Amino acid sequence: MIMKIINILMRCFFIGLVWSLLSCEGQQNFLKVIPDNANLVSIINVSEVVDKFDVTKTKLTPLLDLSHEEYGDNMKSLSVLMETPENTGLDFNAPLCVFRTSAIYLVAKINDVNALKSFFATMKQDGVASSVREYGGLYNTLLFDACEIYFDDATLLLCISSDEYGNVPSSKNIKRLFQLDEEEMFIYSDKYKEMTSKAGNADVATYHSHYLSEGKIELLSSLNLEEGRFVLNTCVFNADKRINKILDEIDKHTCLLEGRFAGIYEDLPFLCGCVGVDGEWMIEFFKSNQELRSLLLVLERGIDIEKMVRSVNGDLAFVISDFTKLNSDKIPDITVIAEVKNTDFLNDVDYWASSMDNYGMKMHKIAENQYILTFEDMLLNWGVTPENELFFSTSPSFSAANIHKQTNVHAPYKVQGNKLFMYTNLEETVKASSMYAEIDMFCSLLGIGEPQYLLVKSNSAREFIVELGMHEK
Repeated sequence: MIMKIINILMRCFFIGLVWSLLSCEGQQNFLKVIPDNANLVSIINVSEVVDKFDVTKTKLTPLLDLSHEEYGDNMKSLSVLMETPENTGLDFNAPLCVFRTSAIYLVAKINDVNALKSFFATMKQDGVASSVREYGGLYNTLLFDACEIYFDDATLLLCISSDEYGNVPSSKNIKRLFQLDEEEMFIYSDKYKEMTSKAGNADVATYHSHYLSEGKIELLSSLNLEEGRFVLNTCVFNADKRINKILDEIDKHTCLLEGRFAGIYEDLPFLCGCVGVDGEWMIEFFKSNQELRSLLLVLERGIDIEKMVRSVNGDLAFVISDFTKLNSDKIPDITVIAEVKNTDFLNDVDYWASSMDNYGMKMHKIAENQYILTFEDMLLNWGVTPENELFFSTSPSFSAANIHKQTNVHAPYKVQGNKLFMYTNLEETVKASSMYAEIDMFCSLLGIGEPQYLLVKSNSAREFIVELGMHEK
């Protein structure tokens, strides 16, 4: 009896497994036109995105209604799309996909090909589409005299353009996408398996590859629309040898943050960041950058900045307090503070003070282990705190005594547990932007608040999170 029950359960399990695999195959079928050599593939769960934006309550809906009233019978296709989208023949419960090769394409799933043909016939009456023609099992129409559309019984493929002049690939090349062999299809690649595995139920899942001077890097991203924020997770899927070596170096010489400098300022500054780093490695990185190397050479005339940077070991934080000054000719208040393993460089301060006159620099003491260095129009307030923390600031009023007396305003964003943490306050930036009116209109139409902050976090050189916070509406 027990064996019979086990056999029945096993049979049900395998039947269920086969059925689920067949179901997945059916769901993937319309994506078979995506070639494996696409350098960008983005799968968008449209129904989830629409629900989260709650389009029915945004200003976009009355705008569409107004267009409908204005054009009336001349835009029957718009009426079908708005009022009965199921009559278009497209499956809006299935995801949409955007991919890029030499051109940009959009892929949609078809539920009813005859209904889709009728919808295009209505669009032709509205003057926005050409007649549907058939070419050996494929149908074709032209949308807005710019977008080529090909479709069969399962898949709609819209080609936007292949170059800056709006040209599209030849019909032969587009048709070829409907005839790909299994090994040529993206959905049978490791990239697709990994993308769907890591993205889970993400609103948007994306594979994208890029060519850098060091080689090719392939990334996987997932975007989720959450309450009051957009969260983008990105990780490295694959990279060429030289890039992997660089990523290994970064991971080797960076460490997780303790968050000891998260409270440098009481109020949120324009930009602040923290990184856990080894100074010996960081100085070599500075020297590899032309602009940073030039700055180091200037400072070396007055103080042994290289020796100072080499002493850094652990949390390093930087703050730019004011966007208004940064956006003008004025020097903003910039502060850098770092945990150091020793303060041996302080033994040379008297020598620096006596020798820097030769280079037009001046330095005087303003507190215990705190100095003001001046050079032409530049002022540098620097020193070491009683807790052996090295700091530099362009503000003459910056005081080491207040470093650990402020509230950690970044606590909700979890500084600790990351190797990199960077917060940018976007309110002033957005309002000062020349595109502020467009941004405000776009946010208003979608029923979302204006951008409030941009947060970047990473606990590995191969993975990072970008979060865009929005004001409540």
